Amino acid sequence: MFEKIVVPLDASSASEIALPYAEEIASRLSAEIILVSVSEVVAAGADQLYRTYLKSLEERVLSEMEHFEGKEAPKVRSELLLGTRAPEILRFADENDVSLIILASHGRSLGGAHGCWETWQQRCFGPLKSRCS
Repeated sequence: MFEKIVVPLDASSASEIALPYAEEIASRLSAEIILVSVSEVVAAGADQLYRTYLKSLEERVLSEMEHFEGKEAPKVRSELLLGTRAPEILRFADENDVSLIILASHGRSLGGAHGCWETWQQRCFGPLKSRCS
């Protein structure tokens, strides 16, 4: 059913609310969890900041997954994407045969120029509606 689950994250606790849901589904279905963050900023050290954040979450999710009774421990990995958030996540999902995207309705990223997440209903679901029609 769901073999690959993407969880978009923006370094906010609000965006991380989606993690337990992804963990539960992945543990029941032995699905792979892919933690994704998108950097719209090309600044010195910005990519390392995102990579460090994603790696710490990857380790946390793996640790939390030990408490679930699934068929086998799901694979967890992380990806840093560069570009505009919604289109990059959708592109990544298409190119990687992602079955499910689980995200919080509103995250608050690093703030300011690093950008708050756009309204997903406008940025993601609008294009999805036209693809599903």
